[in-house]
Amino acid sequence: FWAKDLGKEASKGANAFLGETHKYFTETERPTAWKDVVEGFEGVMEMRPEGYGVDREYDDIFYVPDDAAFSLITKDISWTKGGQKQSIALSPDVTYILPSGYKVEMVKKGDN
Repeated sequence: FWAKDLGKEASKGANAFLGETHKYFTETERPTAWKDVVEGFEGVMEMRPEGYGVDREYDDIFYVPDDAAFSLITKDISWTKGGQKQSIALSPDVTYILPSGYKVEMVKKGDN
C-alpha cells in the first residue's frame, strides 16, 4: 500500500510503497499525541468504542492512534487501547490519518 505525508512533503507529491506490514514512526515539528487529536477534533470525528474516529463529514476517512500498525498480511490495522489490542479491517475504500498528519491509503501499484 501507499503512504502519503500530509505535511511538507505532500506538496512535492511524496509517495512510498511500503510492502506487507508497516508501523509509522514519523517526526513532525510539533508532535501530536492521540489524546490531543481526540480532544481537538471532537466536532470533526465520531469516536468508536475500539478507539479510532470516523470523520463526521466524510465516512471514508478514519483517524487512528499513533501506535497503529497496518498489515496487508492480516488485512487489518491494530493498536492498543487500555492495555487491550484493538483492530479494524484495512480497506481500500478508506483513508487512514495518524496524529502526525500522515495519510495512509491502500491502492494498486501504478494507480496513484
